Amino acid sequence: MEIPAIAVENIAFRADLHSYLASASKLARNDFVQMCLAKPQIAFKTMLWTFQPRPEIQPYGVLPFITWPWQDKKIEELSYLMTHDGKVQAKKSREVGGTWIILGCGLVLWLFRPRTLGLVISRKEELVEKKGSPDCLFWKLDYMVQNLPEWVTPAFERTERHIKNLWNDSVIDGETTAGNVGKGGRRNWVFCDEFPAVKHSEAVCIERALSDTASCKIYLGTSEYRSHPFSRMGTQSGTVKMAFGWWLHPFKANGLYWSPDINKIALEDIEYYQKLAPEVFNKYKKGQEIKYSDLMTDLFLYYPDLKLSFIADGGKADKPKWRSPWYDKQEAERTPLDVATNLDMNEIGAGDMVFTASTLTQMTELIRKPDFEGEILYNVDDNKVTHSRYISGGKGKLKWWGQLGGVRPLQNHNYVLGCDISLGQGQSNSVCSIFDVDTREKVGCWVDSNTLPETFADTVYAIGQWVGGMSGVPLLNFEANGIGQVFGKRIKALGYPLVFKTVTEKKGFRQKLATIGWYNSSNTKLELLLSYNASLTATFHPSLKAKKFINYDQDSIREAEDYIFNGSQITPSQCIEDSGGAKMTHGDRVIADALCCLAAQDQFIAHTKFEQNIVGSIQWRKNRQKQHENEQKNRTKLWLNL
Repeated sequence: MEIPAIAVENIAFRADLHSYLASASKLARNDFVQMCLAKPQIAFKTMLWTFQPRPEIQPYGVLPFITWPWQDKKIEELSYLMTHDGKVQAKKSREVGGTWIILGCGLVLWLFRPRTLGLVISRKEELVEKKGSPDCLFWKLDYMVQNLPEWVTPAFERTERHIKNLWNDSVIDGETTAGNVGKGGRRNWVFCDEFPAVKHSEAVCIERALSDTASCKIYLGTSEYRSHPFSRMGTQSGTVKMAFGWWLHPFKANGLYWSPDINKIALEDIEYYQKLAPEVFNKYKKGQEIKYSDLMTDLFLYYPDLKLSFIADGGKADKPKWRSPWYDKQEAERTPLDVATNLDMNEIGAGDMVFTASTLTQMTELIRKPDFEGEILYNVDDNKVTHSRYISGGKGKLKWWGQLGGVRPLQNHNYVLGCDISLGQGQSNSVCSIFDVDTREKVGCWVDSNTLPETFADTVYAIGQWVGGMSGVPLLNFEANGIGQVFGKRIKALGYPLVFKTVTEKKGFRQKLATIGWYNSSNTKLELLLSYNASLTATFHPSLKAKKFINYDQDSIREAEDYIFNGSQITPSQCIEDSGGAKMTHGDRVIADALCCLAAQDQFIAHTKFEQNIVGSIQWRKNRQKQHENEQKNRTKLWLNL
């Protein structure tokens, strides 16, 4: 028999079911328990209750836990993982019941599966347990236990942040993220609620601790920053990724649609619109691309009083992006940060970002693997760097995108180098980015965290010799503050011939100073990064192709996604583990790339085309001069032959 999905009918069904089971045989009860273990959504729909404090939804707050089809699938999957093994990254929009669902799965196991050990975690003690607070985890557990049918409610032991089923020795404990979380012993499952809100350093410790103490780890939360351990789980192999999105909510998803291109929409929930305006929408099918301007014309002709609108923007900032009338209203009333975090579950748009989210999303589509990975070798003798050469393999510190003309880059192009210098003690990376000013592409990147500043200067000199170009060597720019002074002195001692001169902006013109390199301050850093952001954005505007900056480097784009405004400062949201070997990164690749972008303003394009037949042009004069010289040579040869 199908379990009713309407609240009044469901409550009547529950009353009849449990009236029967209360007086039924032990065999009948065991059969029901086995059904609940096999299909735990049955337990939700027949025994569990949830709390909804919003009076417009439920005046009394008490609701039978009637799950939707998408929730049934999540409940089955979560319950399986809780009794086996797995790591779950569960992203959620607000008000989709993610916390209640996971706690409900744990409670069903606590009821019916002997010796199951669970642990629930939140970032604050009052969010784990606080008397009378519906926001805490144990209040929700208590609420579901208190509303269980009498025949199934076990004898249990309840103390602070602890509940034990005395019939089968199953336990659920609670802890905060502070201290040695999860180190009290082995657990079958652990649930970390609002994990993205946990401080980065604590989140790293928790993830490491739980990897040894729990078979199943479930991390739930709304997206924050891509560098946070919660977000990085999505890129790790073996992680089960779940989404509790608003578009799964049957009421919020009424009229679900998306925009595949500018001035086009596609209706996922076509039935919703067919009921509102059958004369217009009956001719369309689910998912069919519709020209928005034509649709609005038809609506005006047939239903002039119907207030119906769509966003037909192509969804480029977050493609594909689900929309609905409910979502469009929320987007109009809430801030972009709020929408990105609490509705879209979008890390790229969730922070107060320095770089334009839509630009980074488009740039992500250009990311590709390097064509070459290898090492730069060279000799150093008496303050001279010689015999610079590239070899494939090694540790692959140098990555190259594009062709190499033989064993060197194309020599009929010009290049710039941008360098961010570290202490070389493994804490952050030294980075040398290589930019082709002719093609406006980042073509190379050398990264290492254990190279001392003086040695890094030698390496950069060698990279410059190897890259070459029409100007002989690339124009070199570097961050001159702090440890950059050590790097700069070594570059001077080596005699690098083409170094960027410090620039100040005064009354609309750029004034060169005698000092070399770029000096970091709050103002210059903002100018540098915003200028770099403008060049990244120009990549996708044909009219601005002379200013574009094409970046294929995944690590660099990921670092850019993490740059945020933090009060008066601009910093990566957190320090993260890094592929270059650094234990932390401070957006090193981003600074190196931005320094390339700045230096590119002072490096000329080598690959210039001239019109050959314009009379009076420089190239015409050169051709005439060359022709005259050839004629003179021919006359000389002729005279000698005579």
